[in-house]
Amino acid sequence: MTRGEAIAELVFAVWDAAPAAIACTALEERAARFGVCLAPEETPSSLVGHNSCSQTEG
Repeated sequence: MTRGEAIAELVFAVWDAAPAAIACTALEERAARFGVCLAPEETPSSLVGHNSCSQTEG
């Protein structure tokens, strides 16, 4: 893992624990249950995070 990758992982971990990220994740999950994607199609999948609209929930 490069230094840049390690920093990116740390930043994501800090962001993922932030209240705004938790709320965003909850909104994404709720929208997905209704078949709605909150991320625009042109958004690179690397920026969407772990709740990409192309994934299906079981």
